[in-house]
Amino acid sequence: MGWTGRDEGGGRQGPVVVSQTFNYRRQVYYPAELDVGVRCREIRDRSFVLEYGIFRKGTDELVGDGTSVAVWLDYGANTAMPIPPSLRQAFTGG
Repeated sequence: MGWTGRDEGGGRQGPVVVSQTFNYRRQVYYPAELDVGVRCREIRDRSFVLEYGIFRKGTDELVGDGTSVAVWLDYGANTAMPIPPSLRQAFTGG
């Protein structure tokens, strides 16, 4: 996707989670097996919104859901930057 991590090349840019929510819908007990789904709900100029769903394995029973907002940051300058085209393309499938 054009990003290899915070400490590796790429001009020291990457995502920072600035907001997150999670809703617990059902109780889950160990050793429950779960499936986790993640999708990009929205991509903005300098940030993106991810949406999560956690289900009992092999079912449609939702046990939790949430969202997170991440900003693409220049770590050295501590400044939000435009999302790189390669990451934008990966999120949009375009």
